[in-house]
Amino acid sequence: MPTVKQLRLALAGKLSPAITDAHVTAYVDTYVLPAVFVFPREAAYDKTMARGDDDWTFIIRALAQNLDRAGQEWLDELCDPAGDRSVKALLEADQTLNSLARGIRVQSMQDYQEYVFDGRAATYGCEFTVMVEAAGT
Repeated sequence: MPTVKQLRLALAGKLSPAITDAHVTAYVDTYVLPAVFVFPREAAYDKTMARGDDDWTFIIRALAQNLDRAGQEWLDELCDPAGDRSVKALLEADQTLNSLARGIRVQSMQDYQEYVFDGRAATYGCEFTVMVEAAGT
């Protein structure tokens, strides 16, 4: 059974080769913008008997560099359902998530809006909901 750390690292690892102009990480260390972070949101344990599959919901948060048109265009590329920088296409290309999962689906994009952190200037951002069926023992 993969750990949440392994799943977070694998998700970030699938995004970082294509989104080279952003700080892509499994954990929030500092808000260096632009950035893409992975957050676990929910887990449904033991979907099959005897410590079988766990269903995980992750949030991928993308934050643009600035509150301007270029930031929106950058986010638009990530939001597209297909393309070289599409979060959906990048994550769903390998349904095994490096042999950690039985399936992965980018379920939705939401909260495309202004974000403010740590008293900094506002920036545009959005979140993707990702469902991962983690392989059981």
